[in-house]
Amino acid sequence: MFGAEAQKQQINLDQFIKGEYLVASPFTDIKVPSKVEFKIPAHKQEATCLCFNTVGDAVVTGGADSLIKIWSSNNGKEVTTLRGFTRAITDVSMSLDNDLLAGASTEHKAIIWKLKTMRTQHTFSGHKETINACKFSFVTKSLLTGS
Repeated sequence: MFGAEAQKQQINLDQFIKGEYLVASPFTDIKVPSKVEFKIPAHKQEATCLCFNTVGDAVVTGGADSLIKIWSSNNGKEVTTLRGFTRAITDVSMSLDNDLLAGASTEHKAIIWKLKTMRTQHTFSGHKETINACKFSFVTKSLLTGS
């Protein structure tokens, strides 16, 4: 829908997103930086994907070196490295409550880690091709993967 037709229809986000998943952001005035804050040599090979957590204080990167790394966005320092893949990472996704982290790989599997313990929660290997995308649902702790 476009133009006047789209303006007539009101969308209520409460129908789609549970209140407990909405986190008040301390970043109300976002400004585009004029200089590089942190230059991080994140991976031994190229970095292939990244995502922020919902609060914005952590960045997750995946690399061709088969590693997933979590970084502090406040100081650019590495928090931890997650292992479980033997081939390149294609996508990373954080659950809205920052409890789970998912990674997908060219080796046809996805892994979910519980962030409090940094331990593998689930490993999925049903794809016959490279998993190119993984995203958590907005309303449940469901993971959608695509190849």
